[in-house]
Amino acid sequence: MKKKLERNSGRRLKGQFNIEFFTVLILFVGFAAYFSMRLAEVRPIYIKAVRQAIIRSEVYRISEVLINNPGHPTDWDTLVGTPGESEIKRIGLLDHSQNKTNLLSEQKIIGLNTLCSSEDGYDKIKDLIGAEHDFSIILIEKPSELVKIDCGSTQSGENVASIRRLGVFDSDGDGELEYGELIVQAW
Repeated sequence: MKKKLERNSGRRLKGQFNIEFFTVLILFVGFAAYFSMRLAEVRPIYIKAVRQAIIRSEVYRISEVLINNPGHPTDWDTLVGTPGESEIKRIGLLDHSQNKTNLLSEQKIIGLNTLCSSEDGYDKIKDLIGAEHDFSIILIEKPSELVKIDCGSTQSGENVASIRRLGVFDSDGDGELEYGELIVQAW
């Protein structure tokens, strides 16, 4: 019997727990609860930051499409208000006859205003530029501060992202270029 006790003294008997097991178990549960609470605190902040980054990238994409893309078809501004308006696949303000970066077409600026002021115009524009969030587009001629484009959602929201881009255009048709500031905001 003495030999049997000596052999089992280094091993744990089945069904018995010792204090080290309970200590480690309590520490593990405590750390798991602590990290879970920290994650619950950080998660809303992280989700908001991700949403803002997505909207900022969309605002930049919209401004890039408007400033540096002629649209499809390139003469889409001639189709606004006609039965062929449904053929417009994408809008852009780049003057396709010059094909210079940030050179906007005055006719396309007028076409965008006409399209925006039509019935369901904002929804058409939102679809044509592929926007997922509500937005506003404003083009201000400088230095006269004349608003050339003012198109946006009638719903107000927290302004999450905004970008300002410069563009040039010939508003008088005299060949002398003016510049303006394109402001795109989304929420």
